[in-house]
Amino acid sequence: MRVIGGSKRGFKLTSPPGIRVRPTADRVKEAMFNVLTPHIEGAIVLDLFAGTGALGIEALSRGATKAVFVDNHPRSVAIIRQNLAHCGFTEMGIVIRHDALSFLRQFADKITEPFNLVFMDPPYAWGKTDELLHLIGPFVLAPAGLVIVEHAFGEDLPSVIGQLAQTDCRRYGDTELVFYGYGKGRS
Repeated sequence: MRVIGGSKRGFKLTSPPGIRVRPTADRVKEAMFNVLTPHIEGAIVLDLFAGTGALGIEALSRGATKAVFVDNHPRSVAIIRQNLAHCGFTEMGIVIRHDALSFLRQFADKITEPFNLVFMDPPYAWGKTDELLHLIGPFVLAPAGLVIVEHAFGEDLPSVIGQLAQTDCRRYGDTELVFYGYGKGRS
């Protein structure tokens, strides 16, 4: 696993052994960031289910100014910190050990700067993605911000949920990326 673009392109990232963490495939990550290019420079990023921190670190490498990484597993938290240090991004990253749902329930209204990009890569067949999307509102997501959900192809996500609407949806093998923002959604 590596950073595929930006100032840290080619830097190798540590990943825990085993199947608990499912890193985003390089081709999916590259396609995702090709779509996000106009949104990254100066962005503040939230990486939920951060695992290794690869998505937030990729955004930092491409010009995001700050990333908050949320994961509930102590090993993942340690690996995210290690990967941030390896890339020289320790000062730009905040690592929080918490599960995504309770993090948003407890802290959504305390966020002082809403995020421009929110990455959500929950475990496949997790079953609570809709509930998590409902918690994303103006305290969490900036007006022109995007939420990117990575999930298994075939899992249905709503086209409109809470204040969010799907703006794009792309399939890469058995992985699907769904992009949400405020507004009318896809036609």
